[in-house]
Amino acid sequence: VAPAWTLGRAAGLNQLRVTALSGPQVTFSATAEVPPAPFRASAIDGLCGFDPAGRLHCWGPNSTGRLGDGTTVRKSRATPVSTASGSFDLVRSAGSHTCAAGGTVRGFYCWGGGSFGQTGVGTFSNTTLPQRVALTSNSYVRLAAGETNSCAITDDGTANRLYCWGANSRGQLGNGSTT
Repeated sequence: VAPAWTLGRAAGLNQLRVTALSGPQVTFSATAEVPPAPFRASAIDGLCGFDPAGRLHCWGPNSTGRLGDGTTVRKSRATPVSTASGSFDLVRSAGSHTCAAGGTVRGFYCWGGGSFGQTGVGTFSNTTLPQRVALTSNSYVRLAAGETNSCAITDDGTANRLYCWGANSRGQLGNGSTT
């Protein structure tokens, strides 16, 4: 039996705790705050983290493909995100989708639920594998995921730029409109 960090409903919303698990596991270190920090993405119904080698793993509900493993099957154990897009440095997960920064072609990638365009891949449908988001700059600074939208801050060498996509019915994209 090995200790494991959990976050989400099992531990109480927004609480981190140590639990005992038996069987094979991915072990995460919970001491670092800077990359490769172990738990840099969470959502009410799922979680993602990096293993000691820096590989991204996700687990939890997956009906929209938010785990990025090419399936829609719920996973109760850490499952590697597809590496076809390369490795990731940052990850954020919310609602039914996940976004990450890095990849073989440096930039932003999203997957999972896309019914509001929150994956930023040009469709309003779900995708089960990481898909590159087309932005004018791929040098990333920050990444955020909301229930139905996502944002990224890029650095093009002269200025930081904010990009947001997805639902905007309440003006959450910050573009002065609600459409």
